[in-house]
Amino acid sequence: MVGHGLRHAESSRAFAPIERPWRLARHAPVKRPLHPTRRAPIERPLRGTRAAPVERPLRLTRRGRAVVLVLLVLAASLASVVLFTTASRAEQLPSTAPPTVVVHRGDTLWDVAARVFPGQDIRAAVDELRRANDLRGFGVREGQLLILPTAQ
Repeated sequence: MVGHGLRHAESSRAFAPIERPWRLARHAPVKRPLHPTRRAPIERPLRGTRAAPVERPLRLTRRGRAVVLVLLVLAASLASVVLFTTASRAEQLPSTAPPTVVVHRGDTLWDVAARVFPGQDIRAAVDELRRANDLRGFGVREGQLLILPTAQ
């Protein structure tokens, strides 16, 4: 220590690194904006823990946009078809309840057909009554309500 002329405390202070604020700022991490087409990085939870799921904004590709557009066009066309068909039915006369007849005690299908359709062929009238009421056979019960066929 002879040629030095500095004491130990002074020598350590003389060689201590100088703090330069401009260098610290230059080396600080900089947050850069993400590229518009890149997704945000996924934050992974530590092992044994569960993190809340990260919600990302919905992004569609060109094909996805085309599929959504086609689905919207199909939905609009289906809605217009439904509206036009119901509008065309509105022009028709409103339907009323079909005429009916009640079967009395001791009546047969033949008796009802003769009473409802006088002067017509009884066999044809019975067939029309069976078709209008979805009857399999020729039997009817007392109090049964039969729908009368309408002339079209």
